[in-house]
Amino acid sequence: MSGPFVCFRVNRTSRAILTETIKYEPDPMVSFTNPFEWFIVCDSADKLVIRALENGRQTLAVIAIAQLRGLRLEVRRQVDHAMPTTALWAWLEDVVFSTRELGQTRGAPEAFDAAELSSAPPPSQASPEEVWQMAAGMLPIPPVRPSFVPAPPPTRPSFVPATPPPSAPAAPPAAPLWGPVAAQAMAAASGRYLEFLFDHANVMVIADTVRYVPDPSLRPSGRYQMKLACDPQGQVSIQCAGDDGMIVIGLAQWRDSALCDRKQQGGEPDDFQWIALEDALRAELSRAP
Repeated sequence: MSGPFVCFRVNRTSRAILTETIKYEPDPMVSFTNPFEWFIVCDSADKLVIRALENGRQTLAVIAIAQLRGLRLEVRRQVDHAMPTTALWAWLEDVVFSTRELGQTRGAPEAFDAAELSSAPPPSQASPEEVWQMAAGMLPIPPVRPSFVPAPPPTRPSFVPATPPPSAPAAPPAAPLWGPVAAQAMAAASGRYLEFLFDHANVMVIADTVRYVPDPSLRPSGRYQMKLACDPQGQVSIQCAGDDGMIVIGLAQWRDSALCDRKQQGGEPDDFQWIALEDALRAELSRAP
């Protein structure tokens, strides 16, 4: 036994330990609904396990594992290269050792955590070790290769209208085009198509992903990313990456500068994610050409 067992919850956005959750024995009843919280375990074999919410905030999944050696967390492995970030790993190094040492005087029993990473990547994807090396900057993050190059928009042929002969009688004026149907069509055409990738880990639009035409090659690359698309009629779709392609997880209508009439099948987007997506869409629409 290298040290006492300890487990606790942290808020990764505010970088704060929820002190009332610190325990020095396994907690089989741990539960929470805040997507920005993690459950941290450091067992008696110095193994650190980080768990986060999954499946619409119903269950916990292992997203990272490391080994506490002295004051440092080494042999790190993580599922997503974007989370935990190097800054969050450094913060965990600062808080895990000191929190665990408080159990020395409490006579904490010996306990172990047999957890492994929640999923093994396919052979075509990076291994957990390579994912960590990408997060640490030791390996480059491979670029997302587009599946196809979209064809350029068709150009309208130029022409010169024929000039009627001088003797031809003047044509009668055409019927007015402005009416209820034409008014609705013009209101719809005044909108702009917009799509982008949003990173909920850092609560921001991912740089260089804003598009004003549909781009099927634009896909989320991590579990904390979603793709938002808003068409000229204000219909909004929220998508995430699945095993067989993109999956629509939410629908809404952009109306009165807000996401209205929301529909979804699972637990995501949750309330926090809807708010973040709404703020991002409002900001990007204000910058659209």
